[in-house]
Amino acid sequence: MTPTEHKSRLLPDGQVPTTRPPQARLVLQAFPIQIVPDSGTGFGVRLMTDMSEQFAESRARYELKCDRVGVDFGVSTLIATDRGDLMGRGFLEAMRRLDRQLVGIARHPRWRQAA
Repeated sequence: MTPTEHKSRLLPDGQVPTTRPPQARLVLQAFPIQIVPDSGTGFGVRLMTDMSEQFAESRARYELKCDRVGVDFGVSTLIATDRGDLMGRGFLEAMRRLDRQLVGIARHPRWRQAA
C-alpha cells in the first residue's frame, strides 16, 4: 500500500495506516523459488510450481507404515526422526559454503550501486 493508492487514509505524518478494511485487502500470489548451485560455476534459480495434479494418483495409492513420527528440526542435521533417521547431515556446513559464495558475489563492485 502506497500513499498514492490510499490518499484519503493517510495519517497526519504522511504514513500509510498498517490496517486496511476488508474491501481494500490486496492479495498477491507468489511462486516460491529455489536458489541452487549450478554445476559448480555459479547459482541457478528454479521456479517451483504446483504438482498436485501430476501426483494425485500416487498420493491416493500411498499407505501409511506408521501412525506417528516424531520430528526434530536442527541446523547441523536438518531433520531427525524418533526412529533414528537423519536427513540433511552437514546442512550447516553446506549453508556456510553457500553463504561464503553469496557474500563474495555480493561484494563484487558490479553489484554495488552508486550512492
